[in-house]
Amino acid sequence: MASPELGKALALRKGLVSVARMAEKVDRTSDMFETVIMVAEVHEELDTEEIRVLSRAFQRMFYEKSDALWTTSKTVQEDGSGNQATYLVLYSGVLEDDMETTLRYALSIIQSHLLPFSRLPQNVVLYIKMVGDINWHLAKLKKLEDTKKQLIQDAWTAYESADKEALENLSPAHPIRLAVSFTKACFYHDVKNWPERACTLVEEALEKVAAGSELASLDQESYKESTEIIGWMEEKHGSWISEANRFACLFHGEGSSSTFAEFYPKTFAEEEEHKISFKTPYSARPPSPVLKRPVPAGPPDNFISPGDWGSQVDEHLSENQIRSRKKAAQAMKGRLG
Repeated sequence: MASPELGKALALRKGLVSVARMAEKVDRTSDMFETVIMVAEVHEELDTEEIRVLSRAFQRMFYEKSDALWTTSKTVQEDGSGNQATYLVLYSGVLEDDMETTLRYALSIIQSHLLPFSRLPQNVVLYIKMVGDINWHLAKLKKLEDTKKQLIQDAWTAYESADKEALENLSPAHPIRLAVSFTKACFYHDVKNWPERACTLVEEALEKVAAGSELASLDQESYKESTEIIGWMEEKHGSWISEANRFACLFHGEGSSSTFAEFYPKTFAEEEEHKISFKTPYSARPPSPVLKRPVPAGPPDNFISPGDWGSQVDEHLSENQIRSRKKAAQAMKGRLG
């Protein structure tokens, strides 16, 4: 028989989750975020629904603040003259400070109130991934330029740990495992500047889903999440392939027989030596989807654009590889005659 204290704790959690869902419904993101923090501070293992609400609250808060900062910074760049620009620059600094405070607060909640009290593999994997996401967000703040290298390394360490736990404990079709694979692939492309490896990771993840039957056995909500992530992976993969083909055409001309691997000459054996080094950081479920080969499409909104980090990453490439990358980049910008 459950103790009165346990009953009260469960009632508190359910009540808080209900408030968080209502705050989400009425677009009160800050209320939703603070409410799920109170859920985390109960120091109990969260169930599937609580995890989903907590994850959405963190995502909404991060991207709401990130979008405000990006929009303000873009306006400053476009209209960077006059007295008004001075005030916008000051406001941009305020938004950046707020973003950093929120991210570090969220990181402390995960490390002090969630991970130490979690034993379920899917929860542990999600929390570790969130640690990586937060460090990646922090690394994109201009005010933390001096610590960017360490923040990126912390993000990579978290993604590697989350991926290891996911491979050992979650099925290939589990939405959290798919999310980790997708984020790690984006990290390879955007930070490590290794698009071939990014594409391979996406292909391997999709092939494992297609080869198994786990997708059809998921509950309705997990099935919806997994198929959504699969769609994002296919779209992103398509855009990366299209990007590589454009580079190859610019480099070798139309009709070139050059392959993706030739344009990005990396091998899996190099992975151990490929270090990051910054010069400066339902009632009836629908049938399982057919995993078609991807076509070029735009990336999802919740990931940074390809190339944002490319100029800041030292991959220890050969002189020929560096020269090739520079020529391709110049061609994309219209500077190649």
